Amino acid sequence: SSKDCRWSADEFIESYGNLIQGDEDAFLPALNSECCLNARFKSLVQGAPCFIGKASMAVEQASATLGFYGSELGGTIGEIDCNIGGIGGSCSGIAACISYSPSKKAFKFTACGQHDIVTLNGMRIKVSMGSFILASGDICGVGSRVFMFIPSQ
Repeated sequence: SSKDCRWSADEFIESYGNLIQGDEDAFLPALNSECCLNARFKSLVQGAPCFIGKASMAVEQASATLGFYGSELGGTIGEIDCNIGGIGGSCSGIAACISYSPSKKAFKFTACGQHDIVTLNGMRIKVSMGSFILASGDICGVGSRVFMFIPSQ
């Protein structure tokens, strides 16, 4: 749950102060409903990098019409290796990526979209900040989805 990660929708909205001032009443119910989903999903990092984002409604509908899988949470759809699902428009199709660095023998987490909200352990990261080394148990946020990074052993 969001409490396990020490995350609060109220504190999140408060941290963005002027950006959503006056619209708190619209954002709070949406954030609370998302963080209470508590769905479990796994996504396999198959390539370098693994792109994470929210598929558009058109891509999800086309995929369903053609009988393809991938619109489910964590699934591969279109250019997105890990579809985060959730609220439409919560982030772009390629908001973040996880890649493996052979030289550092570690996974890295990178924000890819200029306007997306991407976080690592509660800190907002931006494209201009580069990549961050991921450790097992790190809390990642992409759009409206928050998840824990757990590499396979």
